[in-house]
Amino acid sequence: MFQTVLFDFDGTVFDTVDGITKSIQFALSKHGRDAELEELRCFAGPPLVDKFMEVYGVTQEEAEQLVVDFRERYRPIGIFESAPFSGIRELTEKLHAAGKKVGIATSKPQSMAEQLLERHGLSGCFDAACGSEPGLNNNAKWEVVLRAMQACGAESRRRARTNRRPHRRNHGRAVPHADGRIIVRAGESIGSARLQVSAIARKSTFHLAPKHCTAHILFL
Repeated sequence: MFQTVLFDFDGTVFDTVDGITKSIQFALSKHGRDAELEELRCFAGPPLVDKFMEVYGVTQEEAEQLVVDFRERYRPIGIFESAPFSGIRELTEKLHAAGKKVGIATSKPQSMAEQLLERHGLSGCFDAACGSEPGLNNNAKWEVVLRAMQACGAESRRRARTNRRPHRRNHGRAVPHADGRIIVRAGESIGSARLQVSAIARKSTFHLAPKHCTAHILFL
């Protein structure tokens, strides 16, 4: 039985699509590119440098400049165009009541995730919130997961592999975890009050969505 539950942030704990897509659109417009918001939803979650390179075929240097332009709007405006999914507080309370540790492991800069959790009074819902380190990109999601595991006291006894999609330079790298499974397909929210701890356990046979190579919920 799992003792620790790690959540991704964007699209799992918080609905951040509006702020991210509008800021991506802003960055692209500075480079003479037009895009509809709906087609930019794929940018909510993955490391942005990789995603710009994958979607638009730009160089790493060009992608890094696009991230700089993205953050020009996202930091003062876009970050606040978001809200936690309904029921997330109740869900973490149920997990804690069941004796589980609850953490966050996200590619989002840790300071931004912490800022949003504090703004919405959710900091106390999680035993740890780990994100990417300062810099433009964080490709090693497994390192973030490992830090979150350590912060929650989860012991790594075996590994589950990520999928081998090429948009991550660490594709196929092992994500450490103990006795869990990665569940919840990309784009599915868990912020529903109907989700109970027992329902989560029953869903533990789901695997990583092949499109994103990102752990959304990890049971340890």
